[in-house]
Amino acid sequence: MADSKQLKIWFEHEVLEINLYSNPVAEWLHSKYKHLSNLPLEFDEKNLFFNRCTDRTVVEQTIKQSAHTLGIDISATQLSEQSYLNHLHSIYETNFLHSAYKEKTANTEDWILFHDAVHMLEKINSQDSHLPFVSFDYNTRAGALEKSFDRAYLRYATSRLKKNQCFVQWEELGKSPWDYFQNHEPDDLERLCELAKPWLMLRTSFRVACADINLLDQIDFGEFNAWFSSYQQSWCNHWNITDWTPEEMLQVIPIGEIDANRLVDNINNGHLPLRVTQ
Repeated sequence: MADSKQLKIWFEHEVLEINLYSNPVAEWLHSKYKHLSNLPLEFDEKNLFFNRCTDRTVVEQTIKQSAHTLGIDISATQLSEQSYLNHLHSIYETNFLHSAYKEKTANTEDWILFHDAVHMLEKINSQDSHLPFVSFDYNTRAGALEKSFDRAYLRYATSRLKKNQCFVQWEELGKSPWDYFQNHEPDDLERLCELAKPWLMLRTSFRVACADINLLDQIDFGEFNAWFSSYQQSWCNHWNITDWTPEEMLQVIPIGEIDANRLVDNINNGHLPLRVTQ
């Protein structure tokens, strides 16, 4: 049952309403959009392909262009190799997470674009890039509008979404343990604790399901569970959590409903969303 509270997505000639659910995550998100109402969305073609594009050429070109801006040499022939994409992640960590991001220096958006494109290419390489959703994300422009994730929120989580549902999901700077395993990262506890993270922060970005989605479809955790069993307790201790299941890596928290057909029609007709308000 939808609650009376709403968020509104503004287009040039139309406003679409998100009818929010009555749960603490939806209520928190609603309260934060009071501060974002006057901030324009950077929802242009440069970012839009992350929602819909599975074209390897477009994604690889984005990596090359952002790398050129950042002064990174790219080996185009190795972009299909996960070990090389791991190397690009390491460059991002060393040069952005450990330095530029902390010092708030230039090229922040270029680093984020580079990093997002590498993640998208990983999904294309693994044939996991076809989930039909649209993203709304202010990236670093949302500033400090975030809060620590309360694991009690997981009671509202699901791996099955219905078309029109809006949702929030895990989006830490790092990888989930599942992605860490799938990407053949080092079999090393210290590196695992450094890079692989549980759900730590709740942020203002959200997504809209444009079709029914089963996030656990054809997922088999057998090999992952066997590998992770020797690390799990130490990893949980590192992140100060007492319980954890592999299913929660892919679960999301629904926060409301919108008319997804009208949303997609606007975008496909070149009418991109301008802002989100209460």
